[in-house]
Amino acid sequence: MAPWENLTDSATLALNRSATSAGDMEANRTDLQTLTQVLDMLELYYTPLIVVLGACGNIASMLVLFLTKLRGQSSSFYLSALAASDTGFLLTQLVGWLEEVHLPLLLQPVICQLTQYVANCCSFTSAWFVVAFTVERFVAVCYPLHRPSFCTVHRAKMVIASLTAISALANSYALVIIRPIPLDDGQMVCDIDFGRYPSVGFWLTTVDMVATLVLPFLLIVLLNVQIARAICRLELVRRMMYVSSAEHGTPRANSQQKITKMLLIVSSVFLLLNLPAYVIRVWAFIATVTRSTTRSDLWLVLVQAVAHLLFQLNFAINFLLYCVSGQNFRRAVRALFCGTRQPASTRTSTTLAENIPLTSLCRRSVHAVCSNGTAKRAVVRGSPI
Repeated sequence: MAPWENLTDSATLALNRSATSAGDMEANRTDLQTLTQVLDMLELYYTPLIVVLGACGNIASMLVLFLTKLRGQSSSFYLSALAASDTGFLLTQLVGWLEEVHLPLLLQPVICQLTQYVANCCSFTSAWFVVAFTVERFVAVCYPLHRPSFCTVHRAKMVIASLTAISALANSYALVIIRPIPLDDGQMVCDIDFGRYPSVGFWLTTVDMVATLVLPFLLIVLLNVQIARAICRLELVRRMMYVSSAEHGTPRANSQQKITKMLLIVSSVFLLLNLPAYVIRVWAFIATVTRSTTRSDLWLVLVQAVAHLLFQLNFAINFLLYCVSGQNFRRAVRALFCGTRQPASTRTSTTLAENIPLTSLCRRSVHAVCSNGTAKRAVVRGSPI
C-alpha cells in the first residue's frame, strides 16, 4: 500500500476498502492498478525528497531562531516549536514510505500505533502553533502596549507545553484502537480496527476536523482580518500626518506591513495546503457511510493522492516562506551561515508600531491618537520575521 493510504484518515481507508468490495471492482481494476503504479512511482521519489529537504529546512529554522539575536523573542519559540512539530510529522511519513522499498515497518504492531500517534499529535500541534503565533502577532500589532506583559518567553513556553500536552492526551486513542489489520484483498494497513470499534470512525473524523482545521481556520482568518484593518488604519493616519515628511515610507515605518505580509503568507499557505486533504477526508467518509461508491472512486484515489502530497508539503515549506517574506530572518540566516555581520542600523529589534499607538487605531477614532497635535511613538521591540 502507498504511504498516503497508510497514514491518512481512517475514513479514506474505509472508502478504499468499500470500493474493493463493490460490484464494479472488476471493471475498475485495470485503470486502478495503472493509476496506483503511477502514484507509487511518484511517491517513491517525492516523499524522501520532501522529508529530507523539509527536515533540513526545519532544523535550519531552529538553529537560526536560537543561535542568533532572534533567540530572545517569544515568537522564536513558537516558530521553533512549529519546526519541531513539522519535522516529527515528516519522519512519520518516512516510516510509511519504507514500505515502498520493501521495509514494512509500519505494519509492525508497536510501530504502527506509535507512528500514527506521533503523526496525529504533530498534525494537531502544527495547526495550533500557527494559531498561537497569529494570536501573538495580533496582540503585538493591535495592542502594542500590552505586548511586554502578554508576548513573553515564559508565556510562549507555557502555551507550547499546554498545546503539546493536550495533543498527547487527545490523540492517545491511537495507541488503543489502531493496529495492523487485513483488507479484503489480503493486504495489510495500519488503521482503526473497525471490527472491534465499528462506530468510532465518524466521531473521530468529526472531532479531528473541528480541532485541526475548522477552529484554526476560523481563528486565523478572524485575527488576520483584524490585523489587516489595524494596519490599513495606521497607513491612513501616516499618509495624513507625514504626507510631506521624509520619514514616511521608510523601512522602519513600513515594518508592520512586512510582518503582516509574512503572517498572511504563512497562514494562507497553511490553509491552502491543508484544505484539500481535509475535504477529501470528509468526502471519503460520507461516501463510505452512504455506500455511494461508483467509478468516480478512481478519480477519488487520484485526488486523494494529490491532496496528501500537498498536505506533506505543508510541513516542509516554512523555512522557504520565512526566507522569502521575512527580512530579519534572512539577515539572521546570512549572519549564521555566511558569517556576515548586520549593519549597525539593523542590529536593533524591529519596530512593530511606531509614530502612532495601534491600540488607539483598534479601538478609537483617528482623532483620538494625538490629543496634543503631536504623533506619539509606541515602540515594540522584536520580531523574528
